[in-house]
Amino acid sequence: MKLVIQHFLLLCLLLIVACAQAQEKTMNTGKKNTERDVASKNKIMLIPFENKMYLSEIDAKINQLKNQLILSLDISQQKNSDSIGF
Repeated sequence: MKLVIQHFLLLCLLLIVACAQAQEKTMNTGKKNTERDVASKNKIMLIPFENKMYLSEIDAKINQLKNQLILSLDISQQKNSDSIGF
């Protein structure tokens, strides 16, 4: 029984040490990161984006409906101008 308790305590001790080492990289060790260190670790890729180069399915449908509306407005204006005599 005493041997089982000793093995259990040894296992607990090993787990505690392993957890402490796992946290070493995330713990604040007092060393302050310089801007160069931070910039070398964190990288962001900026991609220029122009709205006119992007056309989704919804945008294509909106564009189609808009063009149909403009066309129908042009036709109705032509009819009105023909009936008025312009």
